[in-house]
Amino acid sequence: EKDLYTAISLHVQTRTPQNEAEGACVVLTHAEQPDRYAYQATAEADGRTFFPRVRKGVYRIDITRKGFYDLHVEEADFTTEATYDRTGDVLEEYVVAPFNLEVRATSDEEGAWTLRWNVTDHLADDFEQHADFAVHSAGAVGWTYADLDGKPTYGIDGVDYPNATTPKAFFVFNPSATDPAISLSDPGTRAHSGKRYLAAFPSQGGANNDFLFSPALDFARPFTLRFYAKSYTDLYGLEELNVGYSRAECRAEDFEWVNGDTPIGVPHTAWTAYTYTLPPTARYIALNCVSDQRFFLMVDDIFIGIEKPEGIEPERIKDGVTYEIWADGQYVGSTTECAYRLPPLAPGRHRAEVRARFASAVTEPAELTFDTTPADGLTAKPEVRPNVLFDPATRCFRWEGTTCREAWLTDPAGRLCAHAVGTQALCAEGLLPGIYLLRLRTDVGFYTCKVCLHP
Repeated sequence: EKDLYTAISLHVQTRTPQNEAEGACVVLTHAEQPDRYAYQATAEADGRTFFPRVRKGVYRIDITRKGFYDLHVEEADFTTEATYDRTGDVLEEYVVAPFNLEVRATSDEEGAWTLRWNVTDHLADDFEQHADFAVHSAGAVGWTYADLDGKPTYGIDGVDYPNATTPKAFFVFNPSATDPAISLSDPGTRAHSGKRYLAAFPSQGGANNDFLFSPALDFARPFTLRFYAKSYTDLYGLEELNVGYSRAECRAEDFEWVNGDTPIGVPHTAWTAYTYTLPPTARYIALNCVSDQRFFLMVDDIFIGIEKPEGIEPERIKDGVTYEIWADGQYVGSTTECAYRLPPLAPGRHRAEVRARFASAVTEPAELTFDTTPADGLTAKPEVRPNVLFDPATRCFRWEGTTCREAWLTDPAGRLCAHAVGTQALCAEGLLPGIYLLRLRTDVGFYTCKVCLHP
């Protein structure tokens, strides 16, 4: 049987001044029997990856390393020799110019501004983590609701599910969990993705006036609202929806409707994507169902925030990249973070530039022109600087020095990992060790910092 196996050494290189292959993941997958013969190893400091006993054959090689493009070799022949010493597998560095620049004012020093880049702050919800048929479900995002018509709702004849007639604005609908499961017989009830979505059913007597509200927002640049919606049927007419934002409080009367005075008629034949670019002064977003004796409105896959440019994968960017910053044509410093406090700036228009210095290349500068006068909407806020600590015993992040109203923990790709309201701690139980972004909403503003989740 020993003739059926071979030993393989792969020498992984990176196209950088020093070989950075250490820690690369190398996977060998048998071309004809992938489920039976697959092997994985990690590159050592010199890039050597050793597989002591591999079934002979033709293999696909996959090499991955953060900060580099993936390398795929479709056919590597290891069919005959007792040992192999393979070279020539070279990883190309993932080089990306800074993107999504923004500035924020601080107030502990007159004329002080913080420049940020690679910004992908966002909230997103596909409602798959919500409980079936939960009324006014906050979820990890922290949604709130208002049922201003206040009436019981109609259910579906011959179909049983919790909270069918409970007075409500929106609730989490899962057509595969009803009795009987209507998703099996009626494709029109199915979610845009997954199994669950938000639904607003008709009130018993009169028009709906149902609101879904976002949590408080604090973007420093125009941002995107995107969601998918669908009328279940047009038998009684299309569902009607208002989409808006508030620059002040989260009350129904505070919202400006981007659709004007005429509600949107939501098509029933397929899920429709609705995308809006909203101003940074928007503090809350609302979806308002105003259907009058229709059937039910379906809403799924909501995204609120800064979208990454097409083709860019922020999670691939290596840690420790040096960023060089210029203000008004003058070099002001460098950092390995994605934020830099600019020198004091006089009121007026200014230009900031950032370039990234990778091991193999220096990018072209990314530029941002901004105005430091109050008219530009960049009014300074009291700066929040809490002391953030990680408690390994409870797997929680805690903070001191400020009263927190809301907290979010996101991974480097901007995905929401944990959320808490009205507490001085955020539990990270079950999350993988690594670097995350912690964002706090306090009485005097927002605070964002990088935190390390230890093993």
